[in-house]
Amino acid sequence: MSNSKHDGFRSLLYYKFIHSKTHKVDETALKMGISVSTFYNYIEGINNFPVDLVPPLYNATQDIDFLNFTLNNTACAHIVVFLRQYVLLTHRHY
Repeated sequence: MSNSKHDGFRSLLYYKFIHSKTHKVDETALKMGISVSTFYNYIEGINNFPVDLVPPLYNATQDIDFLNFTLNNTACAHIVVFLRQYVLLTHRHY
């Protein structure tokens, strides 16, 4: 993602976790397997949110806005395919 795309995703993270408190930072970080401080660094824009953490973020929150943002703003087709496959594989119900 370009810097403007990172800024947009960071804004979405900030809105969902800080402004509206739609999701809890500590619970989401735990489910994603990252530290709370690292997650805050992504939310506050200190570090760019890695695209490979989008599927775990979606799985932790079940918030389609994160997945849609990435799918709509990623120019690399292989990343889009990866995300779709990852989410589909991790949400199979047997």
